[in-house]
Amino acid sequence: MAKYPLSKTKFKVEIAGLEDLGGWVKVRGITFGVQTTPIFSQHTQNPTYLPGKRKAGPITLVRMFDEDQKLAEWASKGAEEPRNGSVIFLDYTGQETRRFNFEGAYVSGYDLSEFDARDESEGTAEETIILTVENIRPG
Repeated sequence: MAKYPLSKTKFKVEIAGLEDLGGWVKVRGITFGVQTTPIFSQHTQNPTYLPGKRKAGPITLVRMFDEDQKLAEWASKGAEEPRNGSVIFLDYTGQETRRFNFEGAYVSGYDLSEFDARDESEGTAEETIILTVENIRPG
């Protein structure tokens, strides 16, 4: 069966304990890997790399600003309340195709978009959070 590329516009975000948040418009920073340390030998000019700790993120999430205060309340607690969650990619029918799970996430930054009553263009306000995460794994 042929594999098709996934749309970057069809996704959802789930965060444990923050159900029904919806309105997600952007995800950035699903990165993970291993820190490496170069080890040099007297016998060669090229280093050998020693694997170290896993590294992940940070993840930036942007959603449409609405009356729900759950995200801002969690952000105000900082590292006191780490949570797990997922970024889930959907196909054209809305069915899950892939996911990335993040663990031990806490909000290390919160930003609310600018409000300007003089701006005549249509648009909505956005809230942005930056999550520091312990780990990211494909699920």
